[in-house]
Amino acid sequence: MVGKVAFGQFIATKRRDAGLSQRDVAGHLHVTESAVSKWERGVSYPDITLVTPLARLLQVSETELVTASDDHSQRAANRDARTYRRWRTAVLWIGLGSYSVALLTCFIVNLAVQGRLTWFFIVLPALAIPFSLTTLPLLVRGHRGAVTLGAFGVSLFALLTVCWLWAGGRWLPVTLTALVFGGAVIFGPVILKRVGLAQPLGNHRAALALTLDTALLPVLVAVAMATGGTTDQYWRLAAPAMGAGIAMAWIVLAVIRYLPVPGLYRAAAVSGLAGVFTFLLPPYFDALVGSRDWRASRPIDLRVWDQDHINGNIDLTIALSCLVIALILLAGGVAMTVASRRRSLPDD
Repeated sequence: MVGKVAFGQFIATKRRDAGLSQRDVAGHLHVTESAVSKWERGVSYPDITLVTPLARLLQVSETELVTASDDHSQRAANRDARTYRRWRTAVLWIGLGSYSVALLTCFIVNLAVQGRLTWFFIVLPALAIPFSLTTLPLLVRGHRGAVTLGAFGVSLFALLTVCWLWAGGRWLPVTLTALVFGGAVIFGPVILKRVGLAQPLGNHRAALALTLDTALLPVLVAVAMATGGTTDQYWRLAAPAMGAGIAMAWIVLAVIRYLPVPGLYRAAAVSGLAGVFTFLLPPYFDALVGSRDWRASRPIDLRVWDQDHINGNIDLTIALSCLVIALILLAGGVAMTVASRRRSLPDD
């Protein structure tokens, strides 16, 4: 503790600020008024068991009482916390009230106009989507992100299903499959990062995420082509195109994650690969679609930028730019390696 005199002056000041007399303090703490007087005159300290009730009575923290000083930063933090709790409560009740009024209004109007519930079943999941993103997180304490994401996904699937039942059509399977694929691409790495995986799987989360995407992409394309009635083109057109794209993704992942060289070398390799893919993939896709020669569909002549040459010229320009960047990164990596080796050499 601080000195008795400073401690006593602090207690006396806080007691007066709280509008208490020495007799009031003594009565609340079940001590004599003389004991309180001795504290304030710097003659003695209160018993250690009285620190918590005394601090509560004087409306200060235990740390402030022991140090005999105001902790302004902590008080500001406490004020901010109280303000946040009030704001959170207000937003919660406003949200609950707004969604309740909207649902009740639509329920009554739908019954009054049509005599039965029809489009209300579209409004219900439609309102559940913003509810899951705005109000539900304020009601959940543990696993807030998982609960919010799950509720959003269920609400979105319910809305699409109800709209499909209402309007008909063949679009629901491909839409749901696309949502599953998009969710896996966006949230798969996040979920895998949070889930505790046994070794050695814990060291290969990126590969696991890409494996999931690789498995779901053919399913999405197959469902889309079945919906459009072009299933006969799956193995001739879609599969080779997907294979090229998936191979590119796996090669880039292997370079970034597993190539045992410094970061600049990996960046140079990725940039060089980007240049190669930029130059080779477009004519490959053109060949799949139109059965043309490898580069006949994209002639290259940097002196001519007409409609026939612009695509090929752009491909070459991007590829060369990527290769130049790769060379710069490679030179930077070599320079850093040489400098590091020089620093590691013993002085003569």
